[in-house]
Formats: sequence, C-alpha cells, structure tokens
Amino acid sequence: MSNIKEAIRQINGSLPSESNGSKVILFKTLTKTNSEQTVIANLALMYARAGEKVLILDTDFSSKVFNQAFGLKSQLGLSDYLSGGSSNVANIIQAVSGENISIVCSGTLPLEDTAYLLGDPKMMNFIEKINNKYDRILISTAVFESKSNDEYLLKYADGVVIVQDLKAIKKMQMLSMLDMLDKSNVKVLGYISAKK
Repeated sequence: MSNIKEAIRQINGSLPSESNGSKVILFKTLTKTNSEQTVIANLALMYARAGEKVLILDTDFSSKVFNQAFGLKSQLGLSDYLSGGSSNVANIIQAVSGENISIVCSGTLPLEDTAYLLGDPKMMNFIEKINNKYDRILISTAVFESKSNDEYLLKYADGVVIVQDLKAIKKMQMLSMLDMLDKSNVKVLGYISAKK
C-alpha cells in the first residue's frame, strides 16, 4: 500500500465536517486483495483515537479478515443475524480491546447461502438499529461484479471510497462500477491506490 497514512488523511479531509455528514462510508474494490480491509482498519483506528465511536461492518461473506486481524473470539456475524441464526444484534457486535471500535464480522453461513441476504428487509432493520449508536460506520464489501448486491448496500451509504490497484484494473470493470455509483447518486469520496 503506497503512502497509506497520507491517503487516509486525504479521504478524511474530503468528508463533511458536520456531525451528520458522511457517517456511513462504503468501500469498493475490483480485485481480491486485503487492501480494502487494511484501509478500513487504519481509518477506523484514526477515527477511534480522535474520540469517535466506530463500527466496522463486514458484508463480504467470503472473508474472515477482520476476525483474524483483530483476534476476535466469536465467528458469529452479519450472515447469522440476517439468516435468523442470531436474533439479537448485540450477539454479533464485538468490541476491539483497548480501542473505541466495534466489529460485525461477515458470519458463519456458507458463501453459497448468502446470495440474497443483503437485499433482505432485515438488513435495513439492522442498519436502523445501529445507525444512532456510532459516529462512523465503515462498510467492507465484496469485490465488485456487474451482477451483485452492491445496489442494496449503496442506499445506506453517505459516500464511497474506491480502493484499487490501478495497474490491475480492467477499464470496462471500472467504468461499470462508476456507472453504478452514478446511477445510485452516491458521492465518491476518494480513491486509494493500492499495490499488491
């Protein structure tokens, strides 16, 4: 990752300063790397150490990166809640020791059983329950595909950050993602160039 701290500062500088500004930030990438999660973790630490209460929400059901990175004990997460395996929101929110950060991991459901979870009305109910409890909600998403559940997540976001290895992207892929963001009227807050 090139100059990650500087990139994080630039992204933060583009966010509205008012308290009701870009509170829910969604992160997108076109390639399967851990760069997106690295950016999210660093941004979460920056906000938390500035006194904000931060939630990381992992909607990439193929990933367990945050479980490993933060040494979380429970594997329960978003897929368990949305599928009815865990009915209590508190059961899937895990606090990071020593930091003002909480994490909702992706969960334990097999990837093939998660295809329609993000479009479930229970997802909106979940966002409503957590929205007023945190100063920032950082949403990690799966790699962008033209046919995906991104549109469901975008309606919850105040803005999007694109994390991408610019040497690895395919132009048509990027144009397709930017077109989707444009149609969703979601502000692109910035780009972070990542190196594999």
